[in-house]
Amino acid sequence: MADKKFANRKLNDQELEGVAEGTYVQSMEVASFLAQAGCKNMFNDIGGVNFDSMRDALKGLGFESHDKGGLLKDNTYTQISTGKKFSQDELMKTLNEKFTGADSNWARY
Repeated sequence: MADKKFANRKLNDQELEGVAEGTYVQSMEVASFLAQAGCKNMFNDIGGVNFDSMRDALKGLGFESHDKGGLLKDNTYTQISTGKKFSQDELMKTLNEKFTGADSNWARY
């Protein structure tokens, strides 16, 4: 069976980071916030994050998203105009300042 050759293979740290970069929960937080702020198509047909729309919306706001939908390593963002790196918390703070009417408590409704 072809899958057997990978059964005992372990990923090194660099390979694992590539797979687990960016958490899905953080992407859900951003997408939910952006939806409340008026951005369209933040979710796919089954209620998951529409990553393309989320990234496009962030790009329109001047940010590049570094997310992979993984489970372990935090998402990061880059401000396009300056190259400054933003953590999840820094991005959410910036979005909260820009969209004062949106709720950063992102539980979906």
